Amino acid sequence: MKQALITGANGFLGHVLVEEFLKDYEITALVRPGTKNLSRLDHLKDRIKIIFHDITKPLDHLLSELKNIKLILHAAGNPSSDESLKDPVKVVHDNIIGTINLLNIARNLDIERFFYYSAGETLGPVSLEKESAETDPYNCVSIYSASKVGGSEMCTAFHHTFGIPISITHVTNTFGQRSQVNRFPIMVIKKLLRNEELKIHIGDDNLISGRRWFHCEDVALQTRLILEKQKTGCEKWNSSGSTFLTNLEFATLIADSLNLKLKFDLITTSKKGNEPFFIPSPSKLVSHGWIEPLNISQRIKQTVEWYNQNPQWLSI
Repeated sequence: MKQALITGANGFLGHVLVEEFLKDYEITALVRPGTKNLSRLDHLKDRIKIIFHDITKPLDHLLSELKNIKLILHAAGNPSSDESLKDPVKVVHDNIIGTINLLNIARNLDIERFFYYSAGETLGPVSLEKESAETDPYNCVSIYSASKVGGSEMCTAFHHTFGIPISITHVTNTFGQRSQVNRFPIMVIKKLLRNEELKIHIGDDNLISGRRWFHCEDVALQTRLILEKQKTGCEKWNSSGSTFLTNLEFATLIADSLNLKLKFDLITTSKKGNEPFFIPSPSKLVSHGWIEPLNISQRIKQTVEWYNQNPQWLSI
């Protein structure tokens, strides 16, 4: 069985990648030292090898342990736009230097693919009538998205310089089991269960923000499809859902799944870096055969049922 290295394996996206790729890979999970919360991996820890290492530090001493790795899924980094406002240097360091260190060790391995999870925000905000394609120029409006572009460009440069086979995905907003509690879908669930009013942000143009929300498991399945379909040495893909929803429409679908009435208030906001519409199109993936296993309503229902059965994850 081939071996895969998954960085950020205890994260929201990372643990889903571990679940999916355990089906046909031996998994080595790279986790930041001092991490207290490994609960996302509790049901998997007996089947994987965990290495504690801060990727902002070189990985040279791990070369012998990683010598048989064939696939690197790089999902680690700092995913917080809010933190990039508070400590931009740390976010840049995590997302760019961490990626360089992984690429540097990858060039000493006989890997078949280095998979980098970038962000849909890197393509910049668009009007409601427009979508972003993989070929569009980057247009960052936050330190976070700029740091993800820095990692993407390092991947491209390492491919051209050292021949590392690269896949880059622009991942849009995701939801699902074991999510961070400060994510919008979890906030909606908690507001509904407490019968509290949800604040829905609108921009200066009175338009409600929206995204192509999709389930975290679909990211893993799209990863599989890209690994199968990509024929070039370095390529970019939009990883997103098929359905655009405003945040109000998304919250309403969650409420419907809970059989509860949504109480909400529309408030104007001008938070820097949080533009109304980031809409990367998944048409390239669709053209290569991507079909959602469940539609957005079914995925929301699945997620709500999971949290009903695992309410402790609403407060972790």
